[in-house]
Amino acid sequence: MLDLRPLRTTNLEFYGFKSKAERQPGDPESSTVLNLGEQSCFYGLNPLLFRGVFTNRWETIRHHHGRRHEYSISNTILNADVYISIPKLKAHHKVGATLNIKGLVGINANKNYLVHWRIGFPGCGGDEFPVAHRVADYFIHAARSAAADFLPEPLYLRLRQRLKGSRLDRALQLRKQSSHENFRGAWDGNDTCWRMAADLYKLFVRDASGVRERRGRPMKFFSVVDGVMGGEGNGPFTPTPKPARVLLAGDDLLRVDCVATRLMDYDLHQVRYLDHLLREEALDKDEIDVVSGDFDVTDYFRGGGRYLRFTAPTSWPRLALRGSGNEPEEAEEHAYYHTCCR
Repeated sequence: MLDLRPLRTTNLEFYGFKSKAERQPGDPESSTVLNLGEQSCFYGLNPLLFRGVFTNRWETIRHHHGRRHEYSISNTILNADVYISIPKLKAHHKVGATLNIKGLVGINANKNYLVHWRIGFPGCGGDEFPVAHRVADYFIHAARSAAADFLPEPLYLRLRQRLKGSRLDRALQLRKQSSHENFRGAWDGNDTCWRMAADLYKLFVRDASGVRERRGRPMKFFSVVDGVMGGEGNGPFTPTPKPARVLLAGDDLLRVDCVATRLMDYDLHQVRYLDHLLREEALDKDEIDVVSGDFDVTDYFRGGGRYLRFTAPTSWPRLALRGSGNEPEEAEEHAYYHTCCR
């Protein structure tokens, strides 16, 4: 059992601040930086707006500009012969649903290479917050971003501590705006995070860089989605427990994600990394072979029936499908086993 993270945050009050993260040994086999180049979903976008996991945006921007779109992948995983993914059946407030493909975040050694949102409001090219309710919010956000971008992190944190409880406290609270509370890309207008998930699929599963083929050992994949206790609503941090009592299995990560998303009663085309990859691979979701001994999976993707009725995250009003009539009776008393295959 290995913890491949070189850094971890032990106090969530300082989540996003690299100087407060605790160093760990990381991957004993180190990592490899791979460049997707023009195949990246970020190619052609303005990199000056990119925000990774840490407040230090410059590290993220250095790895995502022009024809450079790089990811740092753990060698222990990259050099493996088999990749078995065991995600939770769970909602995600930045991409809609987090399953196998969004779970590829875990193969990254340096999480700050992962672009999560673009700072600011849509009117300025950002997707961090929805449209501002006041003109003043644009100026407040610009001042906050400048402080976070240009002040040394220890000084920035000291100022936050000194101003805590004062009238200026809110000026340094990056997660809040007077128009919106705690969005930071957590809404259906996030046009960034899905690109990161799609990039990781192209890089690792599709093997766009050809690393494994050069080794002469193509990787095999398998997935078991754990929905015994799922998570609906505002995942991944504060989901509501969902006793779905379901397992899904299959040997294709994209197909399993499609089946799982429909089982949650979410619209696949609202989960934009799935919609993008389906179109890019010319995969007709109706041709996915779905087998179940517990649900009626006739016209699985086209039918108007309902299955597990997952609640969508806040600010995702179009994610949950509307309909009725296909859910199993007494779902809480059974364990359902679903197989998705080619």
